Amino acid sequence: MVDLAGEMAALASSSIVFEDNKAYSQKLVHGVRTLFKFSRDQQGRYSAGGADASIFYNSTNYYDEYVWGAAWLYYATGNSS
Repeated sequence: MVDLAGEMAALASSSIVFEDNKAYSQKLVHGVRTLFKFSRDQQGRYSAGGADASIFYNSTNYYDEYVWGAAWLYYATGNSS
C-alpha cells in the first residue's frame, strides 16, 4: 500500500497551489499527513494485493513513491520529521 499512498501524498503540492486560501491549504496538508502516516504503517506494494490491483497500479517496489510523497510533504510544510 505504500506505493499508492506515497504517490498520493504528492498531493501536498496542491496545498502550495492554494496557499492563498489558508484554511483550504491546511485541510489539504492534514489529509496528506494522514495519508502519509498510513503509507508508513502499511508498508508493501499495492499491486501485491492481487491480480486485480496490479491492473490499475503495478509497481516493483515502493521506495520511489514513498520518497516522492515525503519530498512534497516536506516542501509543503517544512517539517523534516
